[in-house]
Amino acid sequence: MLDKWLQPAFSEFSRAFFAGRLPGSVAIAGAFDAGAASLALECAKLYLCESPEQGRPCCRCQNCRSFELGSQPDFLGILSASSVDSESDLTHDPRVLAQNSEDDRASVHIAALRALPDWLNLNGISGRKVAVIANAHLMQEQAANALLKIFEEPPANTLIILQTRSFADLLPTILSRAFKINVAMCKSSDALEFLKGTSVAEDDSLREAVGDERLLQVALALSSNAPYGALKMLKDGTAKACSEALAAISSGLADKACLSEAVNSLLKIDGRHRMILLGEFLRELLKYKARVDSTTLPLLSGLKLEVLGNIRAEKIFDAYSQLKYIQDQPPLIPSRAPVSMMYSWLAGLIEKNS
Repeated sequence: MLDKWLQPAFSEFSRAFFAGRLPGSVAIAGAFDAGAASLALECAKLYLCESPEQGRPCCRCQNCRSFELGSQPDFLGILSASSVDSESDLTHDPRVLAQNSEDDRASVHIAALRALPDWLNLNGISGRKVAVIANAHLMQEQAANALLKIFEEPPANTLIILQTRSFADLLPTILSRAFKINVAMCKSSDALEFLKGTSVAEDDSLREAVGDERLLQVALALSSNAPYGALKMLKDGTAKACSEALAAISSGLADKACLSEAVNSLLKIDGRHRMILLGEFLRELLKYKARVDSTTLPLLSGLKLEVLGNIRAEKIFDAYSQLKYIQDQPPLIPSRAPVSMMYSWLAGLIEKNS
């Protein structure tokens, strides 16, 4: 069943489909961790369904069963990948596409896209054919241009769905021909309901996390309120590590003797999430300085606000501008330097406000 926060966007597709208002392509903009790929697949499933019910796939016809089993010949998924292999970039299994996040993926390769027109022009078994391009924002301009003709003159009874991070990442010539659906940001209440749901609570590795309201809030704050991103952080322990690092930072800013512990806590977090954590921490500090209710700032919950509140806004801006210098990614910083750089960055906040 489609997640609650995705249902309005799916209804938008369903209404257009049954009203005959769909062109030959659809662009769905939204974060992968918010379920954008799941929405694209549900739209594809409805398009192929033989007996839709109340605007949704029946889940009983042969096409629906083949779709769910991962062997639907009238479905084609084009994946983003780090190496060029046109065969492995194509799949008839929707379940594979659902796992094709953009992490560590280089692009949607032109070799795979060039195979799409020929496939669409072949007669389908069910009378309709649908292709989903995962992470379409990773297409290079040359690859996207290879699709222009098929977008301008799509074969009858075919549909191309582009799942992208944002509409701005697609070529205007492609976007102008597509029916556009935006995945709205998930409400906090819906995201928490998802994280606390029965299927999640039954996972032994998540029992403790689901019972910790602050940990859930931290995970959501660091994943831009994307439920699947938060779930991933809870499962792999990143949310807990970030929560512990926040407490250590608060103690370190209150007492310089504790700064080393704060640095050690931060270095337990992978570089990407560490930068997200520090950036969001500074943004919440600025909001707190602007008298935003602290109960709406999850990263500051339980921290030493009497100390953090004394940091002047211009110094927080300075720290934010210096974040790029403490990334432990070449060529910005040598591999031996992250400890000293991180310590100096944190100490700078104290020294500038002492």
